[in-house]
Amino acid sequence: MNDTHHTQSPLRLVRVGLLALTADCRVTSGDEAAAALMAVPLAVLSEGKRLVDLVRPSDAVDVEASMGPPPFNFLGLASTSTPLLIHVSRVSADSLMASVTSVNEYLAESQALARVQLRNTVESIISGFAHEVRNPIAAILSLSEAALMADPENETGLARIPSLVARVESLIRQALAYSRPKPPVRSLHAASALVEHAINLLRPRDTAVRLDVPHPHGDVPPVMVDMLQCEQVLVNLVENALDAARSVVRVVVRPGRTPGPSVCIEVSDDGPGVSAELAERIFEPFFTTKAHGTGLGLAIARDLTRLNGGELRHVVDAPQGATFRVYLPSTAAPIRGHW
Repeated sequence: MNDTHHTQSPLRLVRVGLLALTADCRVTSGDEAAAALMAVPLAVLSEGKRLVDLVRPSDAVDVEASMGPPPFNFLGLASTSTPLLIHVSRVSADSLMASVTSVNEYLAESQALARVQLRNTVESIISGFAHEVRNPIAAILSLSEAALMADPENETGLARIPSLVARVESLIRQALAYSRPKPPVRSLHAASALVEHAINLLRPRDTAVRLDVPHPHGDVPPVMVDMLQCEQVLVNLVENALDAARSVVRVVVRPGRTPGPSVCIEVSDDGPGVSAELAERIFEPFFTTKAHGTGLGLAIARDLTRLNGGELRHVVDAPQGATFRVYLPSTAAPIRGHW
C-alpha cells in the first residue's frame, strides 16, 4: 500500500479478521487475517478450540463479557500478548460470527484519522478567524482615529481599546490551539482526580452558582488519557455550565456504558438548555451564542477528547438545562462502535 492511499484513507491499515463459531463459542473456521492477528496457524482455526483459549480475556471484566449472550465485545490477548478486540454476534440459532481487530492498529489509525480531520477543518478555521478578527481590528482603528481627530484630550473611545485587543489575543490563542493540537501523552489517571483538578482551576471564579460533585457512582476504573488535555476539556465544559446555570452545576463520574472499559463524566446545568436547532451547530468552529465567546471551546474539547480515544456528546433529551457527557477509555484502545 503506497503513501498516497494511506493519506486518503488512514483506516485502510486496520486489519479485521473473521471467525465462524458454534453456539458455545468454539472456533470452526477463520480467514488468514484472523490467523495472523491471533498468531496461530490457519489450520488451528478449524480444530474446534474455544475462542477464549485462543484469545485470552484481558481481565475479570473481559472474562465476564466473553461469557455473555451475543452480541458482546471483550478485550483479549493473543499468544504473542498482542491486545485484540473481539466482537461476537449471532448468525443463526446454532452459529456465531466473531471479528478480530488489533487494538494497537486501531488506536494508531484512529488517532491518525483524528489528525486528518483536524487538518481538514483548517480552511474553515482560517475563514472564520479572519472574519472574527477584522471586526475588532476595524473598531480599534475607527475608535482611535475618531478620538484623536475629534479631541486629543478625550480618552473615552481609547479606553475601549484594551478590551478589544484582549478579544483579538483570545481568538489568536484559541485558534492556534485548535489548529495545532499536541499529540497526547497518555497514562492512567483517576477520573475523579481530573475533575477535582479542573474545578480547582475554576475556584477563583466569583459565582453564586453551586457546584455539586457527588462521590463517583459504582466501581470506576482509571482512564488512560493525557491529563492536561482532559483537564482542558473539563474546564471548558464546567465553565460553560457555570455561565448558563441558574443555580447549580452537577458533575457526575461513573463507569461508561461502552463496548470496552471506560468512564463517563457528565456535566449538567439547570440553565435554559440548548435548542434542537442550535444543538446541530454547537461543535462547529467559531459558532457561539455568547456575546463575547470565541466559538472554539466545544470544538477544541471534542477534538481533544477524540485524540485521547474518547468521545464528547451533547445529551439531546436532557430533562432540564444542558448536559454533556465525556466518555474516556480505560485502556489504550479508543472507544468503539455505536452505543
